[in-house]
Amino acid sequence: CWRAFLSSKEREGSCTTNLKSGVVGRSRSAEFVVPASIAQRVADGEELGPASDAVFGTVDIKRGGGTIGALTNGTLTRAAYYEQPFLLACLPFVEGTGRELYH
Repeated sequence: CWRAFLSSKEREGSCTTNLKSGVVGRSRSAEFVVPASIAQRVADGEELGPASDAVFGTVDIKRGGGTIGALTNGTLTRAAYYEQPFLLACLPFVEGTGRELYH
């Protein structure tokens, strides 16, 4: 459920979970501004990973710390960036607490 959007028209980093029950959990990650040099490449049709690789001189950045990792010198990794939204999207499915409140 990892989706990241650069468009201001859509929710950035939204995360959605949907099980057979029809219950949906939604969350989103924090927002940050992508540097203009990367944003322009993405606007021209390049994916974020290759655009970031070109700017940072990396190879396959999306398999490592991601763009956010490069921008924060590893303080925040791509995995850590999406950890909280994923867990929050799962709230309606937590047995013993979430299920009873969200169903």
